[in-house]
Amino acid sequence: MTETLEKKLPEQKLPAKKLSDQDNNIRKIIEAFNESAGDELVTADDASSIIRYSLGDYIVYLDKEDLYRFATTDKYEANMSPEDSKNREIMMADIALWRHNTAAAYLSVSIKKAFYSLLGECVVYTLSKNYDLAKSHLEYAKSFISDRKIEISRKWQLTYCLIILGIFILATFIVNIESVSDFFKIPESAILWTNFFAAGTAGATLSIISKKGDKTYNCESGKALNFLEIFARMVVAWISCFIIIICFDSDLVFAGLKGDHDTEVLSLLCVLAGFSERLIPSILKKIEDNEIGDNKTTA
Repeated sequence: MTETLEKKLPEQKLPAKKLSDQDNNIRKIIEAFNESAGDELVTADDASSIIRYSLGDYIVYLDKEDLYRFATTDKYEANMSPEDSKNREIMMADIALWRHNTAAAYLSVSIKKAFYSLLGECVVYTLSKNYDLAKSHLEYAKSFISDRKIEISRKWQLTYCLIILGIFILATFIVNIESVSDFFKIPESAILWTNFFAAGTAGATLSIISKKGDKTYNCESGKALNFLEIFARMVVAWISCFIIIICFDSDLVFAGLKGDHDTEVLSLLCVLAGFSERLIPSILKKIEDNEIGDNKTTA
């Protein structure tokens, strides 16, 4: 018979976590507030920072996830007039609407904390019954998050744009290596078309980068739609390159530029076609008008 003996290890106490000065200050403020309220309305472990407090009335703070929170005492609630209760309810509903804004999910930790701190200040002014200041502060918070929406969306779109351009530059570099094109038996026409499409992609990229003041950017639509917008813009640039090449070869446009440097001229025209969203539509419109005019003359 064998008997398994379990060796009991002596219990070890984990060293107490040393609190920072900020944590100590938060703990002291919360303890003082709870004491003034006569109840434990807030626990120190829930708060990461204190926005504002009034002993015996209210406290507004950020929790561990940097979301604003607030608590009010029974004394504060008892002294609220019906009109103040109505005004507070309206303001709190408006603030809460922006608290759950979709764009907040895409903010960095520091920017998110700044945004929720702004909303927390709105709550402070509301609890202080300074509703006009609460409204103006909320407008500033709305402007703040709207600017961040544009920044985030533009960052996504520029990233996607540069990735696509980088892929084309790499592909162009590879196919123009003579040993590679010979090994894979890549036709010279395919190499030329790759170069032209890369030029069009460069033009579209330049166009997107130059649009600094465009206020239509919005990250709330998500990354997928932002990518599709950029990809669609690139597809338009490639189609524009194809049309400008066909028209040039057919002497329909820029016939005076033909000469010994057609490849260089076409590369430049492809950059222009990718950059300008109005060039190809204007060329097609001109061709259409000329065709209609010829038909009328013949008739």
